Amino acid sequence: MKLRATAPGKMILLGEYAVLEGAPAVVAAVNRFAGCEFREHGQPFYRVSASVLSKDSVRFTISDDFRVIFSNDVSAADREALRFFSGAMEAVLHTRPGGSPQLPLGAFSLDTTDFYDPALRRKFGFGSSAALVSALTGLLHRLMGAEADSSDALFPEAFRVHKQVQGGAGSGADVAAAIYGGILRFQKRNDRPEPQVQPLRLPQQLHMTVVWSGTSASTTALVEAVQGLRANKPAQYAQLLEEMSCLSAAGIEALNRGDTGAFCDAVRAYHAHMEMLGQAAGVEIVSRPHRELAALANKFGAAYKPSGAGGGDVGIAFSDDPRALTALQKAWQKAGFYPLAVEITGQGLKITENEVV
Repeated sequence: MKLRATAPGKMILLGEYAVLEGAPAVVAAVNRFAGCEFREHGQPFYRVSASVLSKDSVRFTISDDFRVIFSNDVSAADREALRFFSGAMEAVLHTRPGGSPQLPLGAFSLDTTDFYDPALRRKFGFGSSAALVSALTGLLHRLMGAEADSSDALFPEAFRVHKQVQGGAGSGADVAAAIYGGILRFQKRNDRPEPQVQPLRLPQQLHMTVVWSGTSASTTALVEAVQGLRANKPAQYAQLLEEMSCLSAAGIEALNRGDTGAFCDAVRAYHAHMEMLGQAAGVEIVSRPHRELAALANKFGAAYKPSGAGGGDVGIAFSDDPRALTALQKAWQKAGFYPLAVEITGQGLKITENEVV
């Protein structure tokens, strides 16, 4: 038996930082996919292979208390590289319903190369870990004979598993994109542990383009700085986040009305508030490259903002004029930036099964 699961990456279109305080956000699944494959074999152990490992594959077993036990020859670096894999395996197996089938022996193959650009030798912040954990969660449920593996059934489990592996960090919007695909309204809620997820649609006349800023950023460091502002200047933090929450909600309402102008206005205002938040926290959420990218976007009438935590990585521009975005891409390239062939995908988690020949 051979099973393969794939799940897409994500981009935050609106609502960064505010989503952590309960604001609604817009997240989209993008055409970068993590893959997880399983092939059953007759050997008395498991194997896992991945391009990030120092060897072709490593062996492991699963203890009676559902711990992943790597063989003694697996290096510390390879164990760290497999942290999300082993953590997700353990989190899923620990909650396996009583009486469900045991996990068959076999070999796992992990693939996140779609999140790397070989020309730039860079990994982009499209949520590869969430996509991989979501794919693995779906694959394990299928292997153990889960009765329901629909998106609605798998999202709470994948959300819980990823949150546990991440140590509670992050909103989980990347998991929602990985499971459901498409464009989503995502919001934390108080009455249930998993967030509320609802489908959204971009108006037909609204177009977007994605660009690499030329620098990487540490999401953890940026979020920690913002949390420091929350602790040290709570009133200033609360005011900024309330305004950002209102802007994100207004952008979602504009999408629902099909009002591209109002949505672009919300994007521009959100960009400005991300810059103000960074200044207040003492970090560059809107870095110099993002300011340059935004200035060029403004010349072509497009609305621009960083996507995600900022500081570097990728940005996104919106316009109702596709020709303006084409001209903007050329201007970005001339200025030394790197437009990316990233598109929104409607495909979420997908699991296929084949007999091993």
